[in-house]
Amino acid sequence: MAELEYFLLTATLTAIVVDYTDVGDVPDQQRISGTVEFRPRIPTGKLLWLPTLTPPQGVALAPIKARFDSDGVLRTIQDSPVNEEQLITVTGDPFTVTFNGQTTTDLAAASTAAQVETAIEALSTVGTSNANVTGADGGPFTVVFNDALGNQDVPTMTATNATVTVIREGSLAAGVKLTAGTDVLGLGTYDPATKQGGLVYDVLFTNVVYNKGPQDIHAFGFVADPTWAGTTVDLAEITKIDPLAGIA
Repeated sequence: MAELEYFLLTATLTAIVVDYTDVGDVPDQQRISGTVEFRPRIPTGKLLWLPTLTPPQGVALAPIKARFDSDGVLRTIQDSPVNEEQLITVTGDPFTVTFNGQTTTDLAAASTAAQVETAIEALSTVGTSNANVTGADGGPFTVVFNDALGNQDVPTMTATNATVTVIREGSLAAGVKLTAGTDVLGLGTYDPATKQGGLVYDVLFTNVVYNKGPQDIHAFGFVADPTWAGTTVDLAEITKIDPLAGIA
């Protein structure tokens, strides 16, 4: 028996605008923010009866809403970037912490959070303002990676005379998962001549902002290729087709 399969769609939007902020006349690049809807080209309320699913069932493919944040990155509405959080527990005196190949100077077991933060940010692999350390004197110390090291999965620190535990992995939380147009859907193959068949998504933009104000991005469509199942696909590399009639 078959199952539904999905692909991860990623994207970043940038606008080229008149030069505002720096010396010279080269146009600036600005990230675009806005809301985006991925609307399956299937009539609202229509069920796809999928007898090969386990168990066999009817499936309604609902529109998926997502957003382009102020960094221009595509994310689902409910997801947001996450800063990594690691916990240092001191077991001896002195102790050191290593991040991405660089090691701190010796730290006293009774060090304050501020002292630990200063030592970690002194590492060339970390840098000023990229780690926030809290905790009582002597620890345990909670280290949250932010700014240049935020919103991503960073290496786990190692230590001497201390242990390090990952409390929360960092993540950009980028992309949106969409249903792939595999055979289980029973929609056939898209025919460019008739514009029928296959699983097609229309992409609609609202609340678009760049260049200091509201803007428009025209809708378009794309075919969810069956071979995308289980892969990551960049929206910039997808062949675009005209949107469904009546969609601007």
